Amino acid sequence: MNPRLQRLWALLPIVMIALTYFWALGVVGKRTLRRHDSDKTIIRIAHWQLEAGVREGLNEAAAEYQKQHPHVEIRQEAIPESGYGQWLSIQLLGGTAPDIVEIGAVPRNLLLMFYQRYLLPITPYVARPNPYNKGTDLENEPLINTFMDGLRQSYIPEIQEYMTIPLSRMSMRLFYNKTLLKKLTGRNEPPSDFREFILMCEKIASLSDPAGRPYIPISGSGYHLQGWRMSIFSPVTYSAYREVDLNGDGRVGSDEWAIAYLSGRISLEHPAYKGMFELMEEVTRFFQQGWIGLNRDEAIFNFAQQRALFISSGLWEAGGLAQLAEGKFEIGIIDFPLPGPTDPKYGSLIEGPRYENPEGSVPFAVSKTSLHAETAVDFLLFLASREQNARFNARLKWLPLIVGAESLPELKVFEPTLEGVFPTFYPVLGGESVIRWSQLESLFLAGQLSFEELNRQYSEFMRERAGNDIAEYQRNKIRAQARQFSIAGNLRSRALNTPEPEAAPLWKHYREIALRAIESDVSYFTTLKQLNDLPDLREKPIYQYSGQARERIQREFAPQPPAKASTP
Repeated sequence: MNPRLQRLWALLPIVMIALTYFWALGVVGKRTLRRHDSDKTIIRIAHWQLEAGVREGLNEAAAEYQKQHPHVEIRQEAIPESGYGQWLSIQLLGGTAPDIVEIGAVPRNLLLMFYQRYLLPITPYVARPNPYNKGTDLENEPLINTFMDGLRQSYIPEIQEYMTIPLSRMSMRLFYNKTLLKKLTGRNEPPSDFREFILMCEKIASLSDPAGRPYIPISGSGYHLQGWRMSIFSPVTYSAYREVDLNGDGRVGSDEWAIAYLSGRISLEHPAYKGMFELMEEVTRFFQQGWIGLNRDEAIFNFAQQRALFISSGLWEAGGLAQLAEGKFEIGIIDFPLPGPTDPKYGSLIEGPRYENPEGSVPFAVSKTSLHAETAVDFLLFLASREQNARFNARLKWLPLIVGAESLPELKVFEPTLEGVFPTFYPVLGGESVIRWSQLESLFLAGQLSFEELNRQYSEFMRERAGNDIAEYQRNKIRAQARQFSIAGNLRSRALNTPEPEAAPLWKHYREIALRAIESDVSYFTTLKQLNDLPDLREKPIYQYSGQARERIQREFAPQPPAKASTP
């Protein structure tokens, strides 16, 4: 090659990098100038919800908002979910994030850093009424009380702040090809009984399509397993909570599970956990071959091509599945067929329907680099008003999140079950246990590891490494304590210098944080005692109600006799 051409060729990478740099500089500069140079206040909102109707729904809400605020212009940016996490990280780190961003698609440890450095807390707004609920019975209610979930997911314990405003409720259900079901079984609806459902899957697996390929009863993937896990597998584990709930608070945490396991109070051989693994094997054998290595789209493709009869999915995907089926087949939706109390194999483990947490989804936060943060929050409050939240979710055929906002009648099947049992299986605590359990469970589900071998390898890992994970888990709690005391002191000072009734929310927040800081100490030393007394813990929990306490509880919660009617 000509020496001159060789030199030019060697310079090409440097030229390309320089051109890319100046192009990026130009894009950022143009965007910044546009934010400053417009006659209107421009609010940019970014999300990954590419489902049918989301962008149109946001545009409609933006148009309504702009009628009330003519000086504001709302612009949205829809980013594919596969690249959203990376895109969000780059935007926040580079200081070029939109005013409003949807939160998610990144690991929690990274998300916590984003909350602390780049996103604006909405804590000051949660105790104030939403101005866009004026004229309704929510007019004077604090914002937090207008959400069905009480903004539970919006509160981030690690930083003691409310950070997001969610817009919808979601749940997972079982979608099926109604046309294919009729053709293969003669039925219009699948059975709700678990045993009948399994028999029907066996029949479908024995049939072949016109091309000679066997039908797939359930289209599965690693992504779609989550619906089955939450709805069928996990509820079977509830009966183990009596051995795992060490502090008697009615909840089960990862640290409690690890300590209960190390003490010998539980193991994977516990009937509730062994039953869960047997149930997993019984259901996943009807997934397509190699399902554990497939992604979300590949599983949906089998369903769309009418090779599979069932697929688990969420309300967020209902519109997309309907579009894929349009003109080809009819879609039906049912709840998951959880085994009942009379089931010959799992009946003794079932103590009720599963509980579905009605937590808010589609959460949005405001970036600290926003030039119009107040306006950005105001637009989110507009979306979170009863009228607009009902309208927005009706447009998307999702469930609204605001108290009193009515959902569409056809969405009744997606309404979450608010009374039921919760899971008690938490085999990971963080660090190495997350990686190790993921490896073991994947091998088990792929049929490459028996339950006995899974049990043996997990037991070895827990004996060798669990202590390190528990210690790190507890240290993380203590690390947050200094910040908690600092925030509590600041709130106390503000509350003392604020007249009533404005001081009431400050005192409430102060008590919550101060108690949480104290609880960290109690939890830390309790855990140390539990780890040091594992043999004793095997026989009895560290907490026990005294006889006096039990008598008081029985007295306070005893059924009250009906009031006698007064005679005239």
